[in-house]
Amino acid sequence: MTSRGAAGAPAYVAAHRIAVVDRRLPFEQAYCLARLVIDHAGGPFVAERAGVMSFAVFKLLAAEDLVSVTTELNDNLRPRVELTISKLFVEKLGMTPPVGLRRTGYITSSRRKITRYVEATEQGADLVVAAVRAAGK
Repeated sequence: MTSRGAAGAPAYVAAHRIAVVDRRLPFEQAYCLARLVIDHAGGPFVAERAGVMSFAVFKLLAAEDLVSVTTELNDNLRPRVELTISKLFVEKLGMTPPVGLRRTGYITSSRRKITRYVEATEQGADLVVAAVRAAGK
């Protein structure tokens, strides 16, 4: 059985070439990689929670060394402050001093934001470019 050529968007044509003709990757991974390289110029691209360009698909591509994943953790921090006041100072002046603050650490918030950025490696970009060139012949 012969495989026919694909028509449509360049990312779809490249993914068809990688998955069906060359049998390098499953179509879902090939389409995700092709869209990253063609539509998003190789990245950095924020991985989606679900869909064609989800983090689950990018993890599979990272295992093949076709993309690199960078994770950024944003956490809101509030300083925890201690006042060091002597008992004599409070007795004499009857008030707390405006200075003498000492920062002892940070209190983390309960909300953390994790952002994952994905970029195509040279090997991944070369695979898509070769598929585009071969499909154009």
